[in-house]
Amino acid sequence: HIKITLITGRIKNKTLGSIIELIVLILAFLLSSFALYHSILMVYETYSLDMRADSMAETPLWIPELGVPLGFLLLSIQIFAMILGHF
Repeated sequence: HIKITLITGRIKNKTLGSIIELIVLILAFLLSSFALYHSILMVYETYSLDMRADSMAETPLWIPELGVPLGFLLLSIQIFAMILGHF
C-alpha cells in the first residue's frame, strides 16, 4: 500500500486535503473489504470441493490460498487504523 500525495500535496487548503484523503481511505477500505469477502469465498469453495494440487503431494489448495484473505485482512485493518487516526 503506497500513499500517493500527488493531488493532496498541491491543495493549499489543509481541511480540503484532509477531507479528500479521508474519502480515499474510506473507498480503499471498502474495496479491500470487498476483496477480503470474495477471497474468503474462494478459499471456502476450494475447501468444500476438496480441490488439490496437481502434484505428487496433492496438497489441499485451500492451505496456500489462505495467504490471500490474510493479506486483505491485514490491509483492511491498516486502512481502518488510518481512518481512525484521521479523527
